[in-house]
Amino acid sequence: MASLVLSHPSRKGQSLMRRWIVLTVAALIASVPVTAVPAAAQAGSPDPVQAVKRQFRDEHGVQLAEVSRIAVGKSSVRIRNNARLQLGRSGPVAFDATWQIVADPELEKAVKDDDGGVTFFDFFAPSSVTAVDGKMYVSDDIYRNVVPQDKEWVRTKAPANLKAVSSQTANVFEPAVLKAMLKGAKREPASGGFLYRGTVSLGELSKASPKSYPFPPGELGREAAKRSISWRLWTNGDGLPQRMMSTETMRVTKKVSMTFRTDTRYTDWGMPITVVAPPADKVADEKDLRIERLFDFSDPKQIINTVKP
Repeated sequence: MASLVLSHPSRKGQSLMRRWIVLTVAALIASVPVTAVPAAAQAGSPDPVQAVKRQFRDEHGVQLAEVSRIAVGKSSVRIRNNARLQLGRSGPVAFDATWQIVADPELEKAVKDDDGGVTFFDFFAPSSVTAVDGKMYVSDDIYRNVVPQDKEWVRTKAPANLKAVSSQTANVFEPAVLKAMLKGAKREPASGGFLYRGTVSLGELSKASPKSYPFPPGELGREAAKRSISWRLWTNGDGLPQRMMSTETMRVTKKVSMTFRTDTRYTDWGMPITVVAPPADKVADEKDLRIERLFDFSDPKQIINTVKP
């Protein structure tokens, strides 16, 4: 039986999506070849970095529709994400989004624990998130045991760079990161615009934006920096991202690897967007909640039944 191990982002200063990855890993335990030339060699091509920077206007933004697939061995889960990202003069300033996990039938059955064990929360229920004015508001079934009945949202600290809006490791909304990703990329004409493709290491992204991609000290950090991302980015004729697909592989054990594949579509660039916080009377502060009750049991015997082989 699967055992759920949770690490909430606001308590450890990590991004919201990292929490989903931890959840997913815990549950999983129980293109066409073309001839292309370097993009830099093609004179007069639109610069995606400058195209994105031109979108940095107050109360305007872009919509994202994303599907991420995380696979370990023969088991996999998908994370569906629909979001609105509000931009400002220096980049992203707010977002609202809805995430939902979809699993293989066998894995879903294991996580839901249909054999009579304890289900701490609905692992597959949609999760709504709003990040604005330095705060993040989460409506998630994980809080079912700790939130008062008259509250619908839990307020926490928002991630500093709002990268949590997407599962893409390479953040196209950060110009320095997008520039590092495009360095040495191949480019070719595509319907209505261009297709860029290449690979980039986490170390290269960290050099471009150390705060966004910190590494632990020592050998662990050096190994993480070597990990590479294979990616493809479609833009329109003006250079604005329309779609991005990426693949990463991470070794879990000597014999088992974990593969992340993310497909993101960007639409309605420049649309008016103003993200607002949920109604104050529907919000509870996480610091006021009894977080230790997230996995509380009404009957201690259930604990014994759950961990029996």
